[in-house]
Amino acid sequence: MWREFWIVAALCGVFVGFLAWASASATFLFNHPRTTGLRVEIDRATGQPIVMQKLAEIKAAEAQARAPGAKPKVQADKLEYDFGVMDPLTMGRHAFVLKNVGTAPLKLDVGPTTCKCTVSGLDKRDVAPGGQAMVTLEWNTGNAPVYSHAATIYTSDPARKSLEVRVSGKVRMQLGADVSELVLADIPPTSSAVAECFVYSQMWDQFEVESVDSKLAGLKWELTSVPPDAAPQLYARAITRLRVTLPAENVSTRFSDTLRIVAKVVGQDEHVTLQLPIQGNVLGRYTVYGGDIVGDAVQLGSVPWGRGKRTKLLIKVRDHEPELGEVRVEAHPSLLQARLTPREEASPKGLYDLHLELPADTAPCQYLGTPQGEVVITTDHPRLGTLRFPVRFAVIQRQD
Repeated sequence: MWREFWIVAALCGVFVGFLAWASASATFLFNHPRTTGLRVEIDRATGQPIVMQKLAEIKAAEAQARAPGAKPKVQADKLEYDFGVMDPLTMGRHAFVLKNVGTAPLKLDVGPTTCKCTVSGLDKRDVAPGGQAMVTLEWNTGNAPVYSHAATIYTSDPARKSLEVRVSGKVRMQLGADVSELVLADIPPTSSAVAECFVYSQMWDQFEVESVDSKLAGLKWELTSVPPDAAPQLYARAITRLRVTLPAENVSTRFSDTLRIVAKVVGQDEHVTLQLPIQGNVLGRYTVYGGDIVGDAVQLGSVPWGRGKRTKLLIKVRDHEPELGEVRVEAHPSLLQARLTPREEASPKGLYDLHLELPADTAPCQYLGTPQGEVVITTDHPRLGTLRFPVRFAVIQRQD
């Protein structure tokens, strides 16, 4: 008896499971006063009923689809829509129309979308010849200055298996700058560099910059209010000019950082942060000029034995104290001769001639790589100290 009971129970369970599967995967046609003669499906994603087609249209389409050479063909009047300017972090919505201009029913299905975009509606998945379907996109603008979001729709058109619908536009800036970064290039080591930009808002009528934080030592900043019509290209409602000053002596030869600009609406507690990169370089306290300088070394090249070679380089000192003071010049190897002479007539001070010579009687040798020659200039200057210049050369046996 119990055996028969459990067999019946198992059969009932299988039957109930089959009904559940069928209800989840099947399409039901039913009669209702409001849907007489219509085919209605339940959208699995939303649970909403979708009117697919009139039954008469279905029968006509089926007959047409069986005609020799019948094919669906998808057509869209517009696949991209410029939504214009929107506020940040807001939702947008737009519907695209897809038409079936073919001779057989067109099937549509929703494919992937970009991260901030969803297909909120596809009113028809089966489109009869001459019919059309609406694809509705919803998206979030985010905070970026521009947005562009898209969704892929798969079709049964043999010539166009998928198409992409896209929306794009601009986002009003809560807080922005008219430059992507501040650049302070070739700063003399004895001075300070200045850079300016506009900090603006397209949403606020008034705002206050409370702080400008940076890891660059000695950076100073100041603000000046500017009327919006001074920069009409920004479409701003409020503008502030930011001016930063950076002393060269406080930073390395090449530097970079990100300014953290914190602002708030006048009379409100909400704060907004703008990240603005800043980079630049400081010129060296001295520079060497000359035609024989290649890269970071003096290149005398291959010199035939018995000819010798001379060259003269110009050293320019950039410092509050332009004179090197007492100097000692050494050349390695000793067969290379070097001497340093100041340009007495130079104005301003700080120009020196470095004379290098390979005598004609220098024996064949090779100092083009490893080893290489070097000139060392030792000074009593408080910031320059010792100057070193690699020198590459070779003396080769003449082939007469």
